[in-house]
Amino acid sequence: MTSEQVHIERKDAHQLDVSIDQLPADHPLKQDLVATGFLTEYATTYRYPSSTGRIRANLPRERFAATLELANSILERAAKHFGVGNLSIASDEPAMTVAPMRMPRSEPSDTSDNDGDGDGRAGGPRR
Repeated sequence: MTSEQVHIERKDAHQLDVSIDQLPADHPLKQDLVATGFLTEYATTYRYPSSTGRIRANLPRERFAATLELANSILERAAKHFGVGNLSIASDEPAMTVAPMRMPRSEPSDTSDNDGDGDGRAGGPRR
């Protein structure tokens, strides 16, 4: 969020969906982050007992494993982009860049050889 110059209000600190919504549409991790938005309820609802003293059931093992795999993928792609080689919690290695992540732009295709003969010119054979 820092590279996007987005400030998350304290009241929204546990609201993953609110934070994710603030990312630009062309952020390459946005769709994967949206898929983790359901974890918002685990930030508090599953952490503290209800008023009747109940604690909700854990995330099913299969969904946990899939979500953990997705979270690792997100972390690895972000680390690669920002140039962070050491993901150890004990590391104080700074990021190599703070530039925001963006989808790669596709290069415009060269349509000047639209007849497919490989001569780099449009149209059929020239006489």
